[in-house]
Amino acid sequence: MIIGACLAAEFERVFSVGTEPCSLEHLETVAGKFALIPYENLSKIVRAAREMDPGKRLRMPMDILREFVELGAGGTCFSLTYCMQMVLEAYGYRCAPRMADLGRSANNHCALIVVFDDREYLLDPGYLITRPLPLPETGFAVHETRLHPVRLERDTGGGLHLVTLEPDGPKHRYHLHATDCDRETFRQYWIDSFSWNMMHSLLFTRMTGEGRMYLHDRHIRWMDRSGRRSDTIREDYDRQVAAHTGIAFDLVEQARSIVGDVKAVLPRKRSS
Repeated sequence: MIIGACLAAEFERVFSVGTEPCSLEHLETVAGKFALIPYENLSKIVRAAREMDPGKRLRMPMDILREFVELGAGGTCFSLTYCMQMVLEAYGYRCAPRMADLGRSANNHCALIVVFDDREYLLDPGYLITRPLPLPETGFAVHETRLHPVRLERDTGGGLHLVTLEPDGPKHRYHLHATDCDRETFRQYWIDSFSWNMMHSLLFTRMTGEGRMYLHDRHIRWMDRSGRRSDTIREDYDRQVAAHTGIAFDLVEQARSIVGDVKAVLPRKRSS
């Protein structure tokens, strides 16, 4: 309880949500403020290089909030989902993580299920779904989001397929499991994620006024409902990434140096 109270106090200090009674409106307000924390793996790459003990690599909720304020950092799906869970529980909500299958791999994504008034709602800070989406009990439901509408489809096993409805057609994004993930299993998947291929590229995405911005190594893309535009960072990489993302220059430089030592598409670290 002491940890939860401290976390709620810190979240209030950073975002000024207000300690109202639990409600869907308050839940959406908390989730909307949480959306300001970006998805990024630069802090994860640096943490992995600094810390050899797998269990100590995990960035806890207080780390996420502190490094967001000090460095403009965020986290990947595991650290963001866990942080959101702890924040919401501190406010009095009942929630639990649930694993998902992204692409051809299994258990490589996660989201958060919040139960309110006996109804389940999906929040996915790793995929920038920070408006609580009620889950259909059967069939499917379509929900508006800031960028593209999302369709949630029940399958015969009780899981859910998440599909984005985009101008060029529907895109299947992931399959959400039917049951919650216990804390120890979630922690093990989180530890395992430090060895995934995503640790070999610099990734960043955040919400913008009307859509979102996405960066993958040198490639950057802005998307909204009117379309998309792309650019390539060709010079002064660290400073340009820092300017586009709001992440501190030193953190960008460290992450780029680590990845650049093994990936030719990024500048390599100069020898002293």
